[in-house]
Amino acid sequence: MKYIVSISLAMGLAACSFGGFKPPPDESTYWKYSRLEQEYPATMSKNINLRIYSYEEYSKQFDDYFAKKKKDMKDCGYDPIAGGGGSEANACLRKKGWYRTGYDLYPENKKYEWPREN
Repeated sequence: MKYIVSISLAMGLAACSFGGFKPPPDESTYWKYSRLEQEYPATMSKNINLRIYSYEEYSKQFDDYFAKKKKDMKDCGYDPIAGGGGSEANACLRKKGWYRTGYDLYPENKKYEWPREN
């Protein structure tokens, strides 16, 4: 009986200190837009600090940027929460002007970042 109680107590303490499982990070955060500064200049930090743009323009450009990101990911069949849709979805996003800043699952798709040779 003492052994069962001590083993149960040890397992209970180990389970409490474990901390549980953490959810994976949102995969869409690793994608950045290559033409961000040209198409959405108000979103750049140097312009935010200088207050060149009004709050409405700043908000509109951020909303447009995230809407474009969501639309492009949906068009390419990329699931931003679960982590993509394979190498075809990654290649499609690269063709639309997005690039990965974090861990690249499919480095062979970088060939789409360079002009094709005919």
